[in-house]
Amino acid sequence: MDAKKDTIIEALLEHLIENGAGDIATVFARIFELAMQIERERFLHATHYERNPDRQSPDLNGSAAIGCV
Repeated sequence: MDAKKDTIIEALLEHLIENGAGDIATVFARIFELAMQIERERFLHATHYERNPDRQSPDLNGSAAIGCV
């Protein structure tokens, strides 16, 4: 995991420490957003806004095809 994601996790833990379990829904929502971002990056073989020859783009049938985005 890169430094940006480490910072996000640290911020989420700080939020949890400061606000307690009463605001756990916000923390879970942000964790799920981060998990979905990581899943997209793994599926596309590229990070957000990154362009590389290995990046995959989904076709209209829902399967992955290698090509330009």
